[in-house]
Amino acid sequence: WCLSTATMLSLAAARAEVIPPHLSWTEDPQTTATVLWQCDQPGRGTVWYGPTTNYGFSVSDPGGLRRHILTLRGLQPGAMYHYKVLSDDGFETSDHTFWTAPPPTGSVDFVVHGDLQGGLDEYWARTVVNSIVADNPQLVVHIGDMAIEDPAYGVPGFSTWGTFFNLATDELENAVFMPTSGNHDDPAD
Repeated sequence: WCLSTATMLSLAAARAEVIPPHLSWTEDPQTTATVLWQCDQPGRGTVWYGPTTNYGFSVSDPGGLRRHILTLRGLQPGAMYHYKVLSDDGFETSDHTFWTAPPPTGSVDFVVHGDLQGGLDEYWARTVVNSIVADNPQLVVHIGDMAIEDPAYGVPGFSTWGTFFNLATDELENAVFMPTSGNHDDPAD
């Protein structure tokens, strides 16, 4: 089944305190992008965005939140945007970029990623993530097993989500990330 990034954020939040910003398409992918992140302290979250590092646009949540989910609207199809995330608890990122989906006649540079399994083998997991980051795709389709929640592997509960976010931060911050759930992502499976 499909796992929304908001659901992934909720699952991961059971263990990880800080979840880096990541982008997803939750509405029209040509004209919107949704930025999600979680801080360890409640605050008012803001995303500054625009076609250059001067940004020019911002959207904020009402404040008092640890989990921030903000949708950027009115974007141009097939365009690159700069963005940075901050919250009044002191959390702030550097500048990052993302692309909106192209018009129907355009193309998307994408990568399919899967079986990171919370970085059980951190060397190989980091090698794969670094390769994806070096390719600089516009979209990452993750086919599941971002974490591994299986006592048979010695990792009960939500213990590997923090490792996943640590390993995949650069990948998540610089491409639209569309995940699906794998059999190891849910402790009930």
